[in-house]
Amino acid sequence: MKKTITLTLILLLLFSFGCVKETENGATAGKSFKFTGNSGVTAEFQQDAPPATNFLGDPIEVALKITNRGAVDVASGSLQARLQGVAATEIFKPTTKEGSNDETLLAAELDPTTTAISLGTITYSPQQMFSAEYKPEIETEICFPYTTKIDTGNFWISSKQADLDKGKISSSDNSDAPVHVTKLEEFKGTNQARFQFTVENIGKGKIAESCFPEKKTEEAKETVEVSIIEPRGAKCETLGGGSSGKIDLISKKKVVRCSIDAPKDSSYATPLLMEINYNYDLELSKVITIKNLEKTV
Repeated sequence: MKKTITLTLILLLLFSFGCVKETENGATAGKSFKFTGNSGVTAEFQQDAPPATNFLGDPIEVALKITNRGAVDVASGSLQARLQGVAATEIFKPTTKEGSNDETLLAAELDPTTTAISLGTITYSPQQMFSAEYKPEIETEICFPYTTKIDTGNFWISSKQADLDKGKISSSDNSDAPVHVTKLEEFKGTNQARFQFTVENIGKGKIAESCFPEKKTEEAKETVEVSIIEPRGAKCETLGGGSSGKIDLISKKKVVRCSIDAPKDSSYATPLLMEINYNYDLELSKVITIKNLEKTV
């Protein structure tokens, strides 16, 4: 029995050391993300809210199910939702047009966390409905601040191009989120290792300067803030010469060019830890059928 317990403890220790490494500055690296993908936060209509079929004059509930699959919390009240399109007009007499998350959506370390957001009820009751059916599109929009975490051990500081060629990044090195680092390339320089990576919006929505601004600009920018946490000392011309700063994506992507000191004959792999912060906007719609029992098809 004692041998079994001892063996189990050894295996657990080996597993923990194999999964998590510590950098010179105390940051952890080499940690695989529980969930990966291009969503981070997903939104869907609650069952029968709205229903696929309803009747003229009956209230129609609108409610969203929000799920956080990413590596960061979504604080209470920070995710905003609203009705859009015809459902937000007086034609449908909405009881409310906006809502937000009442509770914090925790990072999905074990399982994705979910919450419901009610957008009240809408009612279609015109004085006259001349057809037997009306099929409006119920549109909603959500917006939230979010962070992508990037963690790869395949980054090299070296004076040898053969080692720099080993530098790479994959989708699994990004936490589940709509903005990813999709490409990493490294090049030899004079006492430097030069590298570049691509920041890309791979999700189904768009990056917003701010959530639900009162005045929309004609040319909305997809602005994100990039921070290189490890290794320290990286200098990026695209980020204003430092290791962090804001960039505007062009056609959903942007290449960031950087350099880091690599003395002669140096060659070693080191974790590349990054964060990308932004506001993300998603739209969700559903076509429903409103029946007029006073008419026949």
